[in-house]
Amino acid sequence: MGLNGEGSEQAEEQFRRWRTMLRDSRVAEVIEELVKLRDGGGMSARRRHELQGQINYLRSNRERMDYRRYRRQGLPIGSGAVESACKNVVGARLKGSGMIWSPGGAQGMLVQRQSR
Repeated sequence: MGLNGEGSEQAEEQFRRWRTMLRDSRVAEVIEELVKLRDGGGMSARRRHELQGQINYLRSNRERMDYRRYRRQGLPIGSGAVESACKNVVGARLKGSGMIWSPGGAQGMLVQRQSR
């Protein structure tokens, strides 16, 4: 996003701080800081637009971002386990020896596999 010089130590520190705040379910505070940054001036219209997109995303998803509660419940807060499972299931079904699939055939097989 180019905050305080993209790739700079200051920008990296800001990112780590916001990441910690999000993990602690402090989404509203992150949104507040982003709004102040957006309204503070000194950035291009393109950057303000990008920042507004991030603000909109956080506002739309804040109810699903109660990561502190999810961790207390022992739930994962990342998508890695689901992505890995999907990759393995799809790989096991569609990447067998000698198998070649058209896009439509692969889609049909995945739909059939999903309904089992």
